[in-house]
Amino acid sequence: MAAVTNQATLRTTLADWLNRSDLTNAQLDQFIEMGEAKIYELLRVPALEKTVVFTVTDSRITIPADFVELIEIRKTGAGSCSVNPTVNTTPALCESADGVWTSTSDNDDIILSRTDTRNLFSSDKHSICNAFARDAGEFVLTDSSGNINASGPYRVKYYKVDYAIGSLYTNGEVFRSTSAFCTALTRQSNAAAGATYAAYSPANGYGDCTINHADVEKDSWLLNDYEIILYAALSVGSEYLGNDEDVAKFTRLFMEQIAATNMRASNAELKGANVQMRLQGFQGL
Repeated sequence: MAAVTNQATLRTTLADWLNRSDLTNAQLDQFIEMGEAKIYELLRVPALEKTVVFTVTDSRITIPADFVELIEIRKTGAGSCSVNPTVNTTPALCESADGVWTSTSDNDDIILSRTDTRNLFSSDKHSICNAFARDAGEFVLTDSSGNINASGPYRVKYYKVDYAIGSLYTNGEVFRSTSAFCTALTRQSNAAAGATYAAYSPANGYGDCTINHADVEKDSWLLNDYEIILYAALSVGSEYLGNDEDVAKFTRLFMEQIAATNMRASNAELKGANVQMRLQGFQGL
């Protein structure tokens, strides 16, 4: 089986497994997109964790567009986002996969308790100090006195929806490189001919880079271990084609991979180990 490294090779593999040569790219992409939605609904791994620091002025935080499930909301003090070896002292965004937010004072870090809007808006303030509730598309916060008058920096950690397979960098887009010189990224297997990258900071190429070429496909972490997205897309495609037996088969394989990956992430977290999304060897059918 050919390696699955990008959108094109995933399409080819998907069509081969479905044993159909008449499916269009648009149809295959729809199977992949719907498969991705299944994954983000169920998969809980560090690669999907995201931390955003909001400066609150009115006790409300607008829920981000890529939000799936909340991990925690934490009141935090002033600080910085460290991304080895660079430090951004005024971050609007600090993703857990790329950086670590460090508060100036640990005393400023308070994890908010979860409640509901009925309790949050009640007259009894004693049990809802430093709390939050979801109100439609917002989180509403209380301060240390239990009043809906919270302000300052708050760190929201949640599981996210990542960019879709096949997404492209735009000309001038800034992205992060942690393992190679920015100028060396032209050697990526999915880089378009003539694509160049300019170092943004620092001089050695680690940290942020700016892309100087459009139409370059982003590397999707889902394709590092592509069985999950393949099985998910095969389940969707089989349903579209009316093959109930294959729907059951691929759904079972998909759910087994999800359960195994979530279990490994949970076990690694308990052990304090680094978690990598590495699935078991590919299983032929």
